[in-house]
Formats: sequence, structure tokens, C-alpha cells
Amino acid sequence: MKKFLLWAITFVIIYVIIAIRINDHSIEFRNQLCISVIIIMIYAICVFPTIESGIGTHIAIYKSLKKKDTTKSFTSPINIRIKGCDFSFLRGGKYLLEEGLDKDVLVSMWNLIHFFGWMIAGYICPKLFLIFLFVGIWWEFFETFKDVDCHDYSDVLYNIVGLTIGIKLRDMYDNRKSTRL
Repeated sequence: MKKFLLWAITFVIIYVIIAIRINDHSIEFRNQLCISVIIIMIYAICVFPTIESGIGTHIAIYKSLKKKDTTKSFTSPINIRIKGCDFSFLRGGKYLLEEGLDKDVLVSMWNLIHFFGWMIAGYICPKLFLIFLFVGIWWEFFETFKDVDCHDYSDVLYNIVGLTIGIKLRDMYDNRKSTRL
């Protein structure tokens, strides 16, 4: 718990420093900053009970999905595998893809959740690229703690790509909207 508190305090301090540095004093920036704080708080509230119990986020989510249907184990049709490859070096010991799944998964359901989540964040808050970049890296750093150990280093790449695509989509939308006026 001490590690988590230290991590959370440094997270807030660095978040505030980045927000101050990139602030362009526009109303749009302030609105996006408020939205980003709400997004981060919702995520933290959803994940905190599993961190507190020390079992790691992926395992807790997997167990809750499995409890809903006890007749069969949870399987995701989303996983993209490459036979004969081992991608376990990217993931922590408690990173759980699904029960009995081999280490040859290149793209998991969690990777896609990261990608689409950050794409939405980039679309909603395009001025906060640096803040969301920091949040994604800092969260993966937290997941490397021994008692959590459910990191996947490739999630940082999915975050960056999703964030960039979201920002580009927002830019395209704003440009189309301004040419119509």
C-alpha cells in the first residue's frame, strides 16, 4: 500500500506539472482537463479495489467474468496468436490472458481495450496528448510492482497509436466542420 500511495502522489504531482506546462489558457483546454480528471478518477475507482487486495487488475476482471458463467471458462475471440512465438517477456507474471492460453498471443483483448480507450480519449481531449501519454506510461510502470505484476509493455504502444488516431480523427472532424461553416 505504501508503494501505491507513493506512486499516486508522484502521479498527481507530475500530472499537475504537465498540465501547467501545456496549458494554453483556453476554455477548451480547461474543459478537456476536467474531462481527463474525471476519466482518470473513474478508472482509478474501478481498479482500486483489486489493487488493494493485491491480486492485480487482470486476474480480478477475469475472475468476475468467469463467475458470471460457471458452465464454461471465459474465452476471448479477439486474441491474435502467432504459433511458435513467445511474447511473455512483454507481460508480468500475473498478466492473465485467459485460462490455459499459451504465450504466443501477440494482440490480446486487453491491448484492444487500451487502443480503443486511448483513441476515445484522444478524440475527446486532443489538447492533452502529453498528459495521456504520461498517464499510459505511468500506469504501466505501476503495474510492474511486484504485488501487482500485471503489466504488458506493448500497451504503451497501443495507447500511443490509439491516442494519435483519436487526435487525427478529431482534427479531421474539426476541419470538416469548419469548412462547412
